[in-house]
Amino acid sequence: MSVSSVVPSRVLNLYLRLSAWLIPTFLICALIGLHVLSKHVVSDVEQRVSLRIGNLSARIAGGLERISDELQAEDALKALSAEQIMLTLMSDPAIRCAELRDPATTDALIEVPVGLGCQSSAADKDTTVPVWFDQDADLFVRWTDAEVAAARQRQRELSMMILVFGLMVALLTNYLAFRVIIGKPLNELIGRIEEAKTNAEFNAMHDSLTGVGNRRNLDEVLRDRFRRARRQDDTVTVLHIDLDGFKTINDTLGHAAGDHVLQHVSDLLEACANEKEFVGRIGGDEFVIVLENNSREGRDVEIAQKVIAQVKEPVTFDDEICRIGASIGIARSRRGDEVDQFTPERILMDSDIALYAAKRAGKGQYAIFHSDMRKDVENRKSVADDLLEAIEKRQFISYYQPQFDATGQEIRGLEALVRWQHPKHGILPPSEFIDLAEEMNLADQIDMQVLEQALADLKLTDHSGLIIPKMAVNISSTWLRSPKFLEKLRSLQIPRSRLVFEVLETVCLDELSDIQKRNITGIHEMGIELEIDDFGTGHASISGVLALQPSRLKVAREIVNAFAEEDDQKSLMEAVVALGRALGVGLIAEGVETKNHVESLSALGFESLQGYALSRPKPLETILKDYAPNSNLRNAS
Repeated sequence: MSVSSVVPSRVLNLYLRLSAWLIPTFLICALIGLHVLSKHVVSDVEQRVSLRIGNLSARIAGGLERISDELQAEDALKALSAEQIMLTLMSDPAIRCAELRDPATTDALIEVPVGLGCQSSAADKDTTVPVWFDQDADLFVRWTDAEVAAARQRQRELSMMILVFGLMVALLTNYLAFRVIIGKPLNELIGRIEEAKTNAEFNAMHDSLTGVGNRRNLDEVLRDRFRRARRQDDTVTVLHIDLDGFKTINDTLGHAAGDHVLQHVSDLLEACANEKEFVGRIGGDEFVIVLENNSREGRDVEIAQKVIAQVKEPVTFDDEICRIGASIGIARSRRGDEVDQFTPERILMDSDIALYAAKRAGKGQYAIFHSDMRKDVENRKSVADDLLEAIEKRQFISYYQPQFDATGQEIRGLEALVRWQHPKHGILPPSEFIDLAEEMNLADQIDMQVLEQALADLKLTDHSGLIIPKMAVNISSTWLRSPKFLEKLRSLQIPRSRLVFEVLETVCLDELSDIQKRNITGIHEMGIELEIDDFGTGHASISGVLALQPSRLKVAREIVNAFAEEDDQKSLMEAVVALGRALGVGLIAEGVETKNHVESLSALGFESLQGYALSRPKPLETILKDYAPNSNLRNAS
């Protein structure tokens, strides 16, 4: 939050705190003002009474010599008409004067105040004639200069007290109105501002989905750890965690299930770490744990083993079972002068390299970074550059593995398997590049090159006299979600009823998107069959399988091998066969390694077989040589 938004709230808080003592202060000042005012009023009354008594005594003591003068002044005043007596308002509104004017010259003779003394308006402005007209005695009473000065001082003090008192009343009224009308909403507004500020600061440093720290928070934690490590000769340790199989959860069960899994994993990580260890999410399914400096030896491995063990436990979401794993890369800074060579960026890079090594080792493992791993990263970058060049130069070719009937003698089809014809390293299997190709979003382009070559090779087999009923090609789930998929297919010359698309079981969603439904319908309309690959290893439901309208189920090699090695797996294989018959689809087994496999699977009712016991993948030239028109039969032995 900016400083400009914080300052007003601080000013308002200060005002509200000061307001706690404003009310009693105002009341005390008001009481003091009333007390002073009452003293002045009483004093004024006392002075007036004493003046009257003193003046009355003076008049009696003066005798008769003043009577004639006073009677003359009284007669002169009574002789004046009403128009000649004017009331004028002096500078102080409390003083009024009656001016006596000469009827002939209209000059002011004397001012007769009704109230207190006043300044004469005669020609001599410096002449002061303070008088008092006593209506009861019908006499003018003269004041001394000291009495006039005292009266005027009382007037000024009284005016000042009235002004101060009125000001305090106005301030008090304003304050009460502010507290009653504006105070409560203002307090609520300040509370909301502070809450918004707190939430904004939290959101800026934490992941919105899981509540753990985000990348910005991680950067600050690492900077702090390294500052302390340099100061105290400590070590910094980072665990980089990536979830195995998370993409499958998103593809099969949707993003809601994926979010649930991420929240579950973040809770597990916080439970595995202590309160001083940082847990953060830095990517879609990537997490980081930063240990406390100078943690005890083996703490990182202990956490890694605990995380791997707990993450692989199944998670339930809407009655669906979600299974994932975790691979972990561990990187450590070293003590001594070498710690200066490490930075937050460096240790994160090292942990990422170790993570990649753990995944290559088979996933569900942890790996500790060492300098030799850097060479693997350099090789990976080299492979990435070569992949882009390979697509441009069309270096990907197809090897074909025959699919035989249940007797193992007649070819029912070929499966196109991609190989990389590397200019330096020769023929490379998919395990050497396919994962990196998927990370680089190049898998679809490679699949398209394999499809185009398979269709061209299918024509060559026809011309050679070797009729291949079905050509199977693997496609990724992203193809079925592509709006341009059908457009690409229509640009190719695809023979009807001879091309088969193999898709993984994970594509079998309970609810297909509109694009997937449109693509599946278009595929069938073009005469292309669908086959579910690796059946039995995913989490497809019956409704999901039916939505794809497959022509065959290809049972995964893991199930086939288990069936051959364990007698109790026979019932499982019988159930798979029964399911295929109930759905009205064909069955093909892959991973057939021995003659015993061929006999057992044929007896169970499998229609087609594929595996090393029958044939290894071969280039087209070898296929044509081995299965020429006059040699279309193959002995399983």
